Amino acid sequence: MKKVFVCVIAVCSIFLHSCSISNVVVSSNDNLSDYDYVVLTNEKTGDENIDHILMMVEKEILATRLIETSPSTAKDLVCQGKKVLSPVINITSHKWGGGDTYIMVNFYDYTTNKSVMKIKSSEIDIPISKNQDDAINTIRKELMKNFK
Repeated sequence: MKKVFVCVIAVCSIFLHSCSISNVVVSSNDNLSDYDYVVLTNEKTGDENIDHILMMVEKEILATRLIETSPSTAKDLVCQGKKVLSPVINITSHKWGGGDTYIMVNFYDYTTNKSVMKIKSSEIDIPISKNQDDAINTIRKELMKNFK
């Protein structure tokens, strides 16, 4: 009985160490299918590791049906009645304590600056390179689910 209990604990522990948690919150008043355009800020943080992840998240956003546009073109699109999103991407990557990477993407309406959708991806205690890949994969899945 003791051996079975130890095995169950070991399996649960392994599962938790490779677990990816995502959380998506969509504003109840917004229909994501109304949004066809996105303005990316292409900001850099100065941290090579964080900037690389930021670029990967932007690439995943552009792999959806959303069309990238410039801020000046976005203003014209808004005048035509089109809806435009502006994402803010927050990345925290710890190089110590297991190398946790946390990515949060907040999508705002470009005109009203109202939050439309938030995607959070958390990784738990796995090696840094694997952790970042898992965090990006989690973000990719949620982006594809919401912006097919």
